Amino acid sequence: DKGDARTAEEYLESFKRSIAERDAGQGDEDDGGDGSGREVVRLRTYLPILKHYCDTGDAPSALSTYRSMQSTDGVIFEPETYVMVLACLAQNGHLREDSEPLDGATTRLGFESASGPGLFDEVCREMADDCLEITSASARRLSNAFAR
Repeated sequence: DKGDARTAEEYLESFKRSIAERDAGQGDEDDGGDGSGREVVRLRTYLPILKHYCDTGDAPSALSTYRSMQSTDGVIFEPETYVMVLACLAQNGHLREDSEPLDGATTRLGFESASGPGLFDEVCREMADDCLEITSASARRLSNAFAR
């Protein structure tokens, strides 16, 4: 269905598996333009799915997509991607001290904290490893997300 993020995410995961199986069995065919000899799943492939989950307040699915993105070779995060995830978590109350744990955050997704300041700290540490700075617009977006 057009606009169904869950179906798009399942299709993307299936696509990743088929690429991995083909690469394991055949070697070099299509290089996806990167010269590596294999197709590449890029940030722009995931971003509409992540944005949909964030826009609709589906923080558990956004966090799951975020982790899938991290585990995919060729996906390079922009600072705004981290801001989108943090803003989604904050706007939906998942970074408060008293927030309920997000289903599967520690067990399935491998986070140390399932919610609250610990989850915020983990995502910020990951962001610090990838980003030198965020724009003033992104900083405002985060500030507004926490103010709600």
